[in-house]
Amino acid sequence: MSDRKEMSPGNGVPGPSFDRRTTDAVIAAVENEIALLDAELVKAGNGGREATALSDKKARLQGFLADYAMIANDYHGRLARGAQPVSRSLWKQLLDRLKLG
Repeated sequence: MSDRKEMSPGNGVPGPSFDRRTTDAVIAAVENEIALLDAELVKAGNGGREATALSDKKARLQGFLADYAMIANDYHGRLARGAQPVSRSLWKQLLDRLKLG
């Protein structure tokens, strides 16, 4: 399916750049951020406010990543089968979860 068709309004596409390359790049960026947080957690040691904040941020990113990857895979699978992709409202709910404060 062409990118033009995939990005056309009204077919459930969450945004103009929700193609496979973009979703793969988002997943890689979030995985990289989680790896950086792991390194910061090692430096922060066990316990303390900083370690707790880093751990909480990492947990939120991991939850977001799991949901994002599931929805992205479902979305691209539906497109490949010619079915209606995931709705914009579900996509918005997912993005709202990423608010890291």
